[in-house]
Amino acid sequence: MIPQLTPTQQTALNRNQNISVTAGAGTGKTRILVERYVDILLHEDIDVKNILAITFTDKAAGEMVERITQRIDELLLEDKNKPLRKKLIQLRHSLNYAYISTIHSFCMRILKENPIEANLDPDFSVMSEKRINISKEETLDQEIDAINQEQSEWLDLFRLFSP
Repeated sequence: MIPQLTPTQQTALNRNQNISVTAGAGTGKTRILVERYVDILLHEDIDVKNILAITFTDKAAGEMVERITQRIDELLLEDKNKPLRKKLIQLRHSLNYAYISTIHSFCMRILKENPIEANLDPDFSVMSEKRINISKEETLDQEIDAINQEQSEWLDLFRLFSP
């Protein structure tokens, strides 16, 4: 076990269970995920391409890759065991193929790999922030127009039956 971890953090390192780590800022989420990720790569017969790590922001995904790289580098400096060093070096090089991304990037990858199954144009793209805002405004305008039309119809009906 890694020193200075809380019992809950140590439980999260158990490779025999799936986990979702949720906690406030500065509580060690990234540290636990990095340790677990590296531990899985070192002790399981699994390719880096078969592990998915999802974060909420691109910044967090980048930080995760950076910390995994740093952890592997630390282990390389600490361990003189030749077979383990060889594995660590291979892991270090394979990180370019790691699936560490935001949920949005992960979903985009799945949709890009399976556009027909998702009933999408294979050349689809994500709307720009500007286009999203325009679309929101257009939708809001349409809803306001629909409400105004409905109110007008109710007023006409009310006038029709008023004495």
